[in-house]
Amino acid sequence: MSTLPLQSPSTTVIPTSGLAALQAAYALYRSGGEFYVVDLQKLAEVKTGKCVEVEFFKKQSADILLRRFLENQAIACDLRSTINHFWTNPNTRVFNATESPRVY
Repeated sequence: MSTLPLQSPSTTVIPTSGLAALQAAYALYRSGGEFYVVDLQKLAEVKTGKCVEVEFFKKQSADILLRRFLENQAIACDLRSTINHFWTNPNTRVFNATESPRVY
């Protein structure tokens, strides 16, 4: 498990797939036996003081958020399949509440 990244990555990666785009923008957060989706840009904004709150999205709301994100990308993909893979793919970052600093 990783700790929450509170800084922007030093290099910019241009995603070449829908899954890579999701993994560059979002991560999973595990707390109390539940998984949530968290926006990595919001985490970076907390570090700089531009944002004071990080939202944690449960699966139903997260699926809508992820679908809307993918629909705005210039990458063709099967939306449902890509979102399902995001939740289960081992390359999707997962942050553990017990290891992470509280930012909410």
